[in-house]
Formats: sequence, structure tokens, C-alpha cells
Amino acid sequence: MQVKIEKYLFAGTKNNHDRFFEKAQALGMMEFISVTGKKPHLFPEDVQKAKDALKILSIHAKGKQENDAPVPILDIISEVVSTKEKLEILYEKKRSLKVERIRVKPFGSFSMEEIHAIEEEGRRHIQFFMIKHDRIPTSKVPGELVYIGHELDIDYYIYIGKEKFSHKAFTQVHIERSIDAVNEEMDSTAKEISSLQRLELENCRYIHLMQEYVFARMNSINLNFAKEDVDYFIEDKLFVIEAWIPLTKKKKLEELLDGLAIISEKVAIEKDDQPPTYLKNSGFSRMGEDLVYVYDTPAIDDKDPSAWVLWFFALFFGMIVSDAGYGFLFLALALFLWKKSGKGLKGAKRRMLKILTLISCSTIIWGVMVASYFSIQLKPNDFLNKISLPYNLALEKVEFHRKAGTDMYKDWVKDYPAIEDVDVPAEILSKGTKVKAGNLVYDLMGDIYDSIFLEISLIIGIIHLTLSFLRNMYRSWSGIGWIFTLFGGYLFFPKMLQGYSMLVYTGVISADLSFVIGEQMLYGGFSLAILLSIIQARSLSGIASLFKAIEVFSDVLSYLRLYALGLASMVLAGTFNEIGPAIGGPMFGWLIILLGHIVNITLGVMAGVIHGLRLNFLEWYHHCYEGGGKKFSPLRLLKSE
Repeated sequence: MQVKIEKYLFAGTKNNHDRFFEKAQALGMMEFISVTGKKPHLFPEDVQKAKDALKILSIHAKGKQENDAPVPILDIISEVVSTKEKLEILYEKKRSLKVERIRVKPFGSFSMEEIHAIEEEGRRHIQFFMIKHDRIPTSKVPGELVYIGHELDIDYYIYIGKEKFSHKAFTQVHIERSIDAVNEEMDSTAKEISSLQRLELENCRYIHLMQEYVFARMNSINLNFAKEDVDYFIEDKLFVIEAWIPLTKKKKLEELLDGLAIISEKVAIEKDDQPPTYLKNSGFSRMGEDLVYVYDTPAIDDKDPSAWVLWFFALFFGMIVSDAGYGFLFLALALFLWKKSGKGLKGAKRRMLKILTLISCSTIIWGVMVASYFSIQLKPNDFLNKISLPYNLALEKVEFHRKAGTDMYKDWVKDYPAIEDVDVPAEILSKGTKVKAGNLVYDLMGDIYDSIFLEISLIIGIIHLTLSFLRNMYRSWSGIGWIFTLFGGYLFFPKMLQGYSMLVYTGVISADLSFVIGEQMLYGGFSLAILLSIIQARSLSGIASLFKAIEVFSDVLSYLRLYALGLASMVLAGTFNEIGPAIGGPMFGWLIILLGHIVNITLGVMAGVIHGLRLNFLEWYHHCYEGGGKKFSPLRLLKSE
């Protein structure tokens, strides 16, 4: 719910100045309007350092402080930051040593002091070389080179001679120390890293103290900035400042001004003002509010989209992942996280875990509805298939086309001769098979399912956009016309494609009536949208809205991604199910299937999140959302959630 924001002017004596702002910060109900137009300065060095320290330690669990004795928190913060810097240097050193060890190891253990002694006393040059094994034939290797060994398709040689050796096919390896020296330094570096890592873990017990320090410093900075950013009058004896106050917070004004020589007055919001947006939600809507802020802040005259975004995101995520098996895995993860740390989670982290639980349930529900369980192929007469939505719609579709003797049914008979004399829809689906790669595939059922999924995606898109137009009716009357256009197109376009909509083959409406009503709604809705635009604009400039037809059409087609991504997920999982036993056999086939499903789950989650939000933030927002708002940010006491 978006709460209305009002503008108030406050004026008071200077001796009440500090107390006024301190009480305002404690109540956290007002966003003061800057007099100077400036924003608080950048974080002071100590605050920035503390934030860096918290970021460093955030990957570890919070430790428990052994006692409440005061600690030099600034020294601890400095230690955390310096420890991280030292670790970064040591990690880089360790990486360099690994590279050096790979380079030196093939030449074995030797003493560089002895090498230098031989060079000096024997007046010889000792050089080390490497070459790709098949670069030149062994017979053409210069005789001066002594073969040392072979590793990772590389041959290694050593040269001892009076003159320096060079050859365009050989790469010289410059060695500064032996493998023993490298290993010794690697061990020493590993011990240093281990020691610093233990120190970093020990400092985790001070995380809560660092958080308290940051909040205390930020509260002080924000308070001082608000105090200084006021106007003074009457020889600086009177201060004046304006503030935004949500309508629901007005009752606290009396509490704020009690005992202070300060007056308040509601003032008009000017054209140049940009009132902040204040969303106040609880429960599921609060979870949706987090998603809304991922993209943008609603404008002051936008309706709060929080609940709408949440529920449609859950629906879209479930349709894109489209597998009940995956949904149960997500739910198991959510339940594990609830058991492990759910009680200790607060604020945004707790809400994110609730969102994970919600999308897990939506994935399970949609997966059961479409009979997808790790993309295992189900036979038409399987119980899980019989209770699915596409199966029952497929029966209706087959029966309709069989009775009507449509061209589509004739094509089915041509492709699957076994169904020619069958008049039971369930048997038609069972006999509409093909053999692919030695496996019996219910090809007819799969094709019908695909067409049903595609149509469902379009229907959901039309409904989603319809809700968008309805929500924006107070700003754009033409929305009612576009709604008629959307549903008219759905009813009429099958005639142009020589097909039938779901409403027709399920018996909701006859084909002829569907085409007639659809054509009237399509062209009538388009004309109504243009007419209402002209009326609302009070000029012929409203005719420009006819170009919106392209936007509406393209937005509807965008919902086909629900069908495409869901189908891609099922096909990919099914492919891994097939190639696993074929390639790995009974012993390793399960490993290929497991890795394949892990890849598919990863891609599915990415697609579900990205496109599940995209359909809300782009296609749906397109017709009911202005955005570009400024989030309500009152002067308040910051504290850990």
C-alpha cells in the first residue's frame, strides 16, 4: 500500500533546535527537505574502514564474544582490514609459487649453489629447456641437449657447454632456485595464510560490535547533517525547516512537539517538489516490495505493485522451471535453511527465505499440473499424467478434431496410421507413437502438449496485461479498448491460422461464434482505444495512440518465453535422462544424469528469476507504471534488523 505524503513546515527557537532533531530521529517519521540541496558527505575514513571490515567478515558466521569487557574496536577494525590485505598478498604469492613449482619440478631436486659452482669453476654454461613433445622428431634433437624427462606432453632437457645454447624450437626455462627451495617457501606461505585466517575467524566475534559502531557513527553523522541544514531568521534565534510526513505518521506529531517551543503547519506541495514514495506493507506484500525495489521506486501517483509482482513472479518462475521434482529440491533446501537459521533471520534475509519457499511451492504446483517430474517420460495412462492439465485438455482437443474431421486430424492420421480406426481420445494419445533412437516416444501427445503450453502462455500474458490496463484506467482510458483488442485477437486469430482456440475445443464457445465475436472485439476495441485517447487528450493528438497497437502485440508475444523456457528446461532434462545410460552405462550413467540436472537446475533458476521479474518490470509495468520515484528516507536511528 502506498501511503500519501504531506509536506509540513516547522519553526522554533534555537534553544529547542537540538532536542527537536534528536526526538525526530528517535521517532523516525520525517524526511527533512534540505535547505542547501546538498546530501550528506561521504563516509568518514573510520566508518568506511568499519564497513570494509564488516564486508570482509561477512563470509564467516558471527562468533560469540566471551565477555562484555570493552575492546578497542577501532584497533580490531584496522587489524581486520590489514589482515585481509596481507592475505591477498600471500594468496598472490602462493599462486606464483605454484606456477614456479610446475616450471621447476620436471628438472628434479638439485642445488642452485652447486649449479653456480659448476658454471664458475668449470667455465661452463648450464641451461634448462622445454619443448612440446611432437614439435620436432627425437632424431633431430641437438646432441648437446641431455634429456631429463617428460610431463604433460612436454619434453625437458638440460644443456652444459662452453657457449650458450639457443634454438628456435626450444624454450629456455629460467630457474632461480630448486624445487626444494620452492616447496619450502610454499610451506612457509601456507602456514602464514593459515595463521592469518585463524586471526580473521577470531575477529568474527566482534562483528556485532562493529555493526553497532557503524550504526552509532552513521546516526551521529545523519543527525548533525540535519541539524546544520536549516534556515535561520531573526539574528539566528529562529530556525525553520520543511519535512515530508506520511499521512499515517501524523499522530506522532504531538509526541514530537510535546514540551518544545516549536510550531508546525501543513503547507502546499509545489510543482517543483518531488515528494518521496512511502510503501507500507506487511506479510506477502512486504516480500513483493523487496522485489519492486530491485528495479525501481514507484512514482508518487503509482499504485503499489508489490503484491502483484510477487504472485506473478512466483507463477512465472514455476512455469519457467516447470518441474515438480526440482520444486521439491528447492523446498527441501528452504526447509533446511529454516531449520538451520530461520529463527535467527530477521528483516530482508527472512523475507528472501520466504520468497524461496513460495517459489518452491509454485514450482511444485505447476510441475504437478503439467506432469513433469525430472522430465521422466510418462505414459498416457499413468496416474500422474491423467491428473495433469495438459492431458485433460489434450483429450478435449483430440475429441474435437476427431469429430469435426479437421485437416489437423487428417494430418495426425497420416503421420500415425495406428489411430485411424480409434475413436477413444485416450487410445489415440497412446497409439500416436514413433520410435526414436530405439525408444518408443509418444510423439502425438508431445506435439499436442506443446501447442497447449504455448496457448496457456499467451492466455496468461493476456490476463496479466489486462490487469495492467485495469490498474491504470484512472490515468489512461484507452486501456479498456486495448483489453477488448487483446481478447478479440485471441478469439479471432485462430481463424487466420486455420486453427481453434482452447475455448472452442473445450466447448465453451462455438468456432463460428468465437470468430465473429473475436473479429468485432478486435476491430471495435482498437477503434475504442483510439476514440478514448482522443477524448481524454481533448485533441486529435490522441490518435497517435494507434501506434500502441504494436507495443501491445509485441508485449503479448513476450509471454511466449514462458512456453519456450519451460519447454527448453524439460527437453534438456529429458536429453540428459536419455544420454546418461547410453554413454555412461549402468555404472556411470547416473553421474551424467546428476550433472545434467545440476546444469539444468542452474539455468532454470537463472531464467526463472531473470525472466520472471522481466515480465513484471517491462511488459506489465509498461502499461500501468511510471516509476522514477524517490524512496522515503526519514531521519531515523539505524539499527541491525
